Amino acid sequence: MYAVVDVETTGGSPKQERIIEIAIVKFDGEKIIDKYETLVNPEKNIPPFVSGLTGISNSDVANSPTFDSIADAVDDFTKGCTLIAHNAHSDYGFIKNEFKFIGREYYRNRICTVKLSKRLYPELTAYSLGKMAEMFEISNNSRHRAMGDAEATVELFKKLMEKVSAEQLKQWTGVPSVDNEQLNIPKSDLENLSEETGIVQFYNKENKLIYLLRALDMREKTYDLVQAFNPESNRGKMLLDTHSIRFTSTGSALLSRLLEVEETIQNKPRYNKKQYHPNAMVCFEVFSNKDGYQCIKLVNHRNASDKTYIFSNRFTAVSFIGKVTKENRLCGNFTNFRNEVKEGGEACEFYPENLCNGACVKKESVAQYNKKVSKAIKKYHFKHSDFILTDEGQDHTDKFILLIRNQKVY
Repeated sequence: MYAVVDVETTGGSPKQERIIEIAIVKFDGEKIIDKYETLVNPEKNIPPFVSGLTGISNSDVANSPTFDSIADAVDDFTKGCTLIAHNAHSDYGFIKNEFKFIGREYYRNRICTVKLSKRLYPELTAYSLGKMAEMFEISNNSRHRAMGDAEATVELFKKLMEKVSAEQLKQWTGVPSVDNEQLNIPKSDLENLSEETGIVQFYNKENKLIYLLRALDMREKTYDLVQAFNPESNRGKMLLDTHSIRFTSTGSALLSRLLEVEETIQNKPRYNKKQYHPNAMVCFEVFSNKDGYQCIKLVNHRNASDKTYIFSNRFTAVSFIGKVTKENRLCGNFTNFRNEVKEGGEACEFYPENLCNGACVKKESVAQYNKKVSKAIKKYHFKHSDFILTDEGQDHTDKFILLIRNQKVY
C-alpha cells in the first residue's frame, strides 16, 4: 500500500518552517483507496510569496487545526504504507519534523518520484512535477495545492510503475540488500543510519577511514550509493573495501561541509577524490591590463597578495569565475574562465553570442566594465573580518554558531 503525499509550507527549511496544508492519497498500486486533506495552522505567519504561490492566506489557516491535533490522523492514515512524494526528501522531512516539534518520532519507507524519474528517463533536462505531468499529459487544475499535486503524483507514479518491476520498487523503499559474497557491510550499520544531515564514514577491515560522504539525509544517500553498486566504479571499489559504516550527525549542512574538509585533511581517505590539500588551494586576483580593464586571474594561494577569495581547488575556482562571468556579462578574454587572460583587441567567445557587452573590442568603456567587475565580486566579499554565522542545529530547538575571526573559522 502506498501513501502519496504533498505538503504546502511556510518556507523551504523543514527544521524552521511549518506545514500549512497536507494531502495524502492512499493508493494500492492500481486504484485510489482513500484520501485525506486539511489546512494546518502553522502557528506562524505565512510569507506573502507563499500566499501568492498557493493562494493560502493567514486568515485561511487561522481556525485550522495545528499539526499536533492531526498528528494521530496522519500517523494512522500512513501506517503500513510506503510514502510516495515528488521530492520525498522535502515532503517527508517536513512531516517528520512536525512530529519532532511535538516530541514524537515518525518513520516511513519512501519512494521519491523525482529520483525514480531520473533513473528511468536520464535524458530529460527537468524533472519538476509540472514538467513530468506535461510529458505524460497529466492534468492538474490545482497546482501548488496539496491535493492537486498529490493526485498528479499518483498519476505520475502509475506511469513510472509501468517501467519498473515490483522487486525494483521494493528494493528502492527499504534497506538495500547486501550480497554477502560481494560486500562486507553489516546490515545493522545500514539500518542504524540516521536520516539527519551529517557525514557518513566508511572503514576498511583495518578500521581505517577510506571514504567520507556528506549528505542532507545520511540514510537515504548511503542507500542510494549501495543500490547503485558497480564493482568497476571508484565508489563500487570503495564499497567492496568497506567493513563498517559510522556517521556523525550535524544538523547544519555548513557544519557537515566543515567536518568533511577537516576529516579529509586529517585522514586522507583513499577513495575521496577531493583531498583539500593546501597545495591545491588557489585564489583569484584582480588586476588592470594595459588598457585599464580589470581582469581576473587564478594564482596559488601561497603566492597570492590578496587572500580574500580562496578556493579549495582550481576546478571550484574556475566554476565560480565562470558563474560570475556569465551572470554579469563579463568578457571571456579578461577572466581565465576557460583560457588564460588576454590583453584585448580580439573578440571573446561570448561576444558573438551577445553574452558580453564588448569590452574585449573596446565597445564597453573601461569605467562601465570595471564597475561591473567590482560589483560582481563585492557580492561575495564579507564586509568584516570578524563575524558570526548561524545555521540549523540538530533539531528545531538548536542553533549552530560559527565564529569567523580575522577571516579564520572557529
